Amino acid sequence: MDKLIKEIDSLPNKIMINDNNWTVYSILNTLPDSALILNTRGFILAFNEVARQILCNNDKNPTGKNLLNYFSRDSYNFLKSNAKEVIRTKKPISFKDNQNNRIFNFTIYPVLNKDKIVSQLTVFGRDVSENIRLEESEYQKTVQLERLLQTSRYLSSSLDVIEVLTRISTEAKEILNSYGTTIYLLDEDGRTLNPKVVIDPIYEEEILDTPLDIDNSYTGKAVKAKKAIMFNSASSSEGGFQVPETSEVEDERVIVAPFIVNDEVIGALCLNRIGPIYTEEELALADTFAAYASIALKNAQVHLELKHEVEIRKNTEIELQNHREQLKLINRILRHDLMNNLATIKSAIHLIKANSSVEMLDECDNIINRSANLIHRMRELETFTSKHMNLRLFDIRKVLTEICQNYKQMNISISGKGSVLADESLSSAIENIIRNAEIHSGTNSLDIEIKNHKNFCDIYFIDYGIGISDENKEKIFEEGFKSGKSGNSGLGLYIVKKAAENYGGSVFILDSEPSGTTIILSLKKIR
Repeated sequence: MDKLIKEIDSLPNKIMINDNNWTVYSILNTLPDSALILNTRGFILAFNEVARQILCNNDKNPTGKNLLNYFSRDSYNFLKSNAKEVIRTKKPISFKDNQNNRIFNFTIYPVLNKDKIVSQLTVFGRDVSENIRLEESEYQKTVQLERLLQTSRYLSSSLDVIEVLTRISTEAKEILNSYGTTIYLLDEDGRTLNPKVVIDPIYEEEILDTPLDIDNSYTGKAVKAKKAIMFNSASSSEGGFQVPETSEVEDERVIVAPFIVNDEVIGALCLNRIGPIYTEEELALADTFAAYASIALKNAQVHLELKHEVEIRKNTEIELQNHREQLKLINRILRHDLMNNLATIKSAIHLIKANSSVEMLDECDNIINRSANLIHRMRELETFTSKHMNLRLFDIRKVLTEICQNYKQMNISISGKGSVLADESLSSAIENIIRNAEIHSGTNSLDIEIKNHKNFCDIYFIDYGIGISDENKEKIFEEGFKSGKSGNSGLGLYIVKKAAENYGGSVFILDSEPSGTTIILSLKKIR
């Protein structure tokens, strides 16, 4: 550099080229960067070939021309201000500036004459555009990778499937600078891709309403290939699928990255944007992102399955416990009532032996019938304590008509119609209500009315008997409640209450006008 400065110093401070200056030109042309020699007023005294082509716009002979001919006014003023500082301090200065859509690292060196005054300036310019682009690219990659690692931890922080899918969509859109994202999950048939989460400012509803076939979509191609694929000409690439009611957009780019767990595809992430093409680096990033997302998604799905299994087990345990309690109740009632009945029969037999009483034989017969009925009721109760999961539709008027055939001694009328959700135990529940009216109310007529409202069908059982006291109204559906001489085990209406609850309905009691009782059985209906 010292040799070069000495050679430059030998150049006249006016514009002149002669054979004596070719040494300087030769030296300048050995440099890989742009090099210019200027006088203090900004006119070019010498240049190398790199500077001529790049800085001087490929001018055949820039010698004698001012830099303002080639630099923009802003760049020229910036360089001029730095040159003045070099002249003042006699020290070199380095700076960056844009020239001809390129970024240069410029360094201005002072050239001193024999009087130690700056007489010329040497300007070296290194094109760093590519370096800066690479640095920015590497920085961008670093930022993306850091964001990816943060996202992987963020995704794993939730075990809710929809929340995880939403996070995947949001983070993927940001990391890969996309316009929209859609997450599809593969159906059990292995051929249908169902959209679950969509981020699209215009066509979200249309996309959510449109499942894809793996043989007729970009997403399906990636699923079948089990690898991420990009389509930088989405409007013209074969195998695409136009979502109904959406417009076709030119310059649309698509990346699809499948979610793969244990070599099995469970879904896919589809990203799109308009304009800038996706790069191989972005494709690799999408593939990596999908790998992290696959683990988070699978964890969420497993958690959901386990949660469902736990709920089923918990409900089963509750049902089993209820069943055990009901069986205890059945055993207690059987022991208590049957022992009482057997004791009565035993006493009656002793009396018969002593007095040959026919009336006592009739009483024994009645007690035996009551015991048989009790056993029958216990069987009904046991049925009601089992699961009632397989409900189906019943025509309630048809069920009522069939049951009422067994009570021809009563005057029963039926009005209205409706359908309810129940099982085969419905008949037993209804028969308990009718039998209860026959035995306890003292009525010889019963009106049954079917009324529908909202989600329920209400069945009114209206008798005109002696009615029920307010005190007993609150107890009549309790297990084991008995009232009067005709009270047996107190399970008839309790069975009705349990049946209604098992069907998702209810039962309650009102007074009839002018006298009597109304029992309302409210059951779910089909809308």
